[in-house]
Amino acid sequence: MTRTELAGLLGISISMVSRLAKRGMPTDTLERAQRWRKRHLEPGRMKGTRFDGSHAPDTTQAGDGPAAALPSDDPAEPQAGAVNSFHMAKTQRETAEARMAELKLGELTGQLVRRDTVERAVYDAFRSLRDHAFAAPQRAAPRVVGMQDVRTIERAMADELRRAFDGWEARMGERLGSKKSEGEAA
Repeated sequence: MTRTELAGLLGISISMVSRLAKRGMPTDTLERAQRWRKRHLEPGRMKGTRFDGSHAPDTTQAGDGPAAALPSDDPAEPQAGAVNSFHMAKTQRETAEARMAELKLGELTGQLVRRDTVERAVYDAFRSLRDHAFAAPQRAAPRVVGMQDVRTIERAMADELRRAFDGWEARMGERLGSKKSEGEAA
């Protein structure tokens, strides 16, 4: 049997038969060549096989000649880049699923909090601070009425602002379940 005939029967190019023959593929019979290919080639790299290793129906006939070496139009048969694309897509999907599982676990164990929940809590905390800071002049006004000394008025206003900030800090500490940081002065 010639390499041209074997190439036609296997559905591969003549140059591929030559390369495989150099690697040890027998070229005397179709059966021996197919057996060698099955043992020595990866399933995804053999024409006429599916990725899972099962054989697709052989659509080539003896005597098809060079036309048998052309890519198949059968959508069930993977083309050269299709196997890599499939692996990439599968890897991306599995990576995304693993990431989602990690995020869900983090949320269930309390290590992660939803972004919208955090944004709302931060907004509420700073709105409370703003409200208390803007209320400080109203609380200080009765104490500064009739005062003439600027420094005394400034001290009264600063004391009221300090009370507003200290009160806010205490409320945030209660809310977060913590005391002042160890590095802060008491």
